Amino acid sequence: MPEPRTVTLIYHWEPEGWWADSPDLPGFSAAGATYTDVRHNAIEGAEFAADEPVFIVEATASQPCTANPDGQHAPPVTVPPELTTAA
Repeated sequence: MPEPRTVTLIYHWEPEGWWADSPDLPGFSAAGATYTDVRHNAIEGAEFAADEPVFIVEATASQPCTANPDGQHAPPVTVPPELTTAA
């Protein structure tokens, strides 16, 4: 069995909720009201979009709601508990 494909998921937060995209899956995005929701949706969606087994690497964007032009992102961070639940 071949090694799983590595897919990076990048999480973004804005006042309306969370969303994720991936530089490894062009056109891919997922959304959710909480971090927990978007993480679940992004992992399931990435596996579906890749149509093959994937190894997930997770990160947060260095600037909320924006991707750096060079494609570089901050390393994973701890999400404060108050941001993981809907208001």
